[in-house]
Amino acid sequence: MFLHIELFSFILVSLIFATFSYTNAEKLSSEHLMIFESKPSDELINKLSSKYSVGRLITLSDSFHILPGQFPDLIGNDFRTTAIDGTSDGYWVGHNTRMRLANDVNGEYGEHTNHRHFYSRANQSDFANTQVITQENVPSWALDRINRRSLPLSGSYSYIDPAGSGVDVYIIDTGIDITNPEFENRARWGTTTIANVDNNDNNGHGTFVAGIVGSKTYGVAKKCNLIAVKSLDSEGLGDLSDVLSGLEYVVMQYNKANRTRNSIANLSVGSSYDPIINRAISEVVNQGILVTVAAGNGDQTGRGVDACSDSPASAGSALTVGATTMRDEIAVFSNYGSCVDIFAPGVSIPSIFPGGAVNTKSGTSFSTPLVSGIAALVMSDEANTTLSPQEIKDSILQLATRNVIKNLAFTNSPNLLAYSQVQNIAYGGGAASDRRGGIEMLRVIAGIIGAIGIWILSNG
Repeated sequence: MFLHIELFSFILVSLIFATFSYTNAEKLSSEHLMIFESKPSDELINKLSSKYSVGRLITLSDSFHILPGQFPDLIGNDFRTTAIDGTSDGYWVGHNTRMRLANDVNGEYGEHTNHRHFYSRANQSDFANTQVITQENVPSWALDRINRRSLPLSGSYSYIDPAGSGVDVYIIDTGIDITNPEFENRARWGTTTIANVDNNDNNGHGTFVAGIVGSKTYGVAKKCNLIAVKSLDSEGLGDLSDVLSGLEYVVMQYNKANRTRNSIANLSVGSSYDPIINRAISEVVNQGILVTVAAGNGDQTGRGVDACSDSPASAGSALTVGATTMRDEIAVFSNYGSCVDIFAPGVSIPSIFPGGAVNTKSGTSFSTPLVSGIAALVMSDEANTTLSPQEIKDSILQLATRNVIKNLAFTNSPNLLAYSQVQNIAYGGGAASDRRGGIEMLRVIAGIIGAIGIWILSNG
């Protein structure tokens, strides 16, 4: 279905965001989205407005425009060559399923290969000149774990002095309690894209995520800027158009700063596979903004499934994060597979709530901001300000600790655990290409053995 985007003028879809809970059956939204490859004229929008209920045009790039509205008579599964106006080449229309916020996972969890080639362009010599600060008696085991190559934990967390300074991390979520002293005046309200709500985090999820990224006690990048983009309400619900508007805001702010601000968009959302949200992520990344996304929290039984069946976890341009336990095992709820780029702690993660409370939660939603924080650490070094999102992603994967995650057999997942000591970025525990080369050698040997076996059978 994604190929249709390259061929058609626009696509009509209907989506809704909801909590990453699998107790609710997936439903179809009554709101539709019309996707244009080129900006529609005012005349066309006026024509549509005369017949349909039409919302505000959302623009993510010159080649990706979204028009929310109610277009019930356009729903269908066939490609339509009939143009709506004199310039359109035709369109495809259809429904998409309900989407969910990567929310807290409830209950107790038992503790229970894809190979990429990547490289780092991050400047290690410049990192070597930075001061390293150590936080003793760190209250988050997750910070402790991403700070060292192997267990046991040490009770401390060390980080480079820039600590994410100058990096903007947009939390597209339920909002942020920007007055919380844990944010030390580094959090600000960006925008609210959902209607009929106030500029507060009345759910807590967004504040919790922001705390993992950059709070002074529980955060990875303790000096980064945190920007609230409220696209979900107090129940964690919001239309896809609200989230797309949030992404549009991030792009607008990035362009407003002449693309000179290192920027990250943290998206802990998910749905069944959908090319529209994946395409939206791609458009944002192509403009220079790193997007981190949650791999997802499994099926209705609470057990992980292939992340390639979900979106935006399956978006190739995103940095997709799965979850691990305190014993370095993949969390039972975590999605897995070739669409996952990296894993990070995701069980019993502590962070802050609105009003100053501290809580502990589990889910890939809370693994993702750990990696967003690491990205902010990499970006905060002046030598890395010109790196593309792909180069930042490659640096994080190159830095990761390899082959320590248990129970990944037969999941086709990368055995990469997030590592935060970015001053050691040139020493990623062995090049991925070496590991890939070793596997290729095993395949060659297996092929030779197989060929010998066939020769014996045919000549025996």
